[in-house]
Amino acid sequence: MTEVHISDAARIDLDDVWSYIAADNPDAADSFLRRMLARCQSYSHQPRLGESRSELGREVRCFSVERYVLYYKPIVDGIELIRVLHGSRDIQQL
Repeated sequence: MTEVHISDAARIDLDDVWSYIAADNPDAADSFLRRMLARCQSYSHQPRLGESRSELGREVRCFSVERYVLYYKPIVDGIELIRVLHGSRDIQQL
């Protein structure tokens, strides 16, 4: 079975996304995070499916969910989610 491992930085990012959305609508925040994590699970079955971002590091790939970009690395049993950032953020600077 494939898994989604979540780095400490990605966990903080997910908490931040949830908090931002939940300020207006906690149910929408819950739903959005469930959608994000479901997409992560899908990518864990086909880890090479995401867009290659080798300029950010070896094996780094990404995909988007609405306005957010999820960065991950393929691992033996799935993926490791490394960051979740709003699409307007400068990833190179981070």
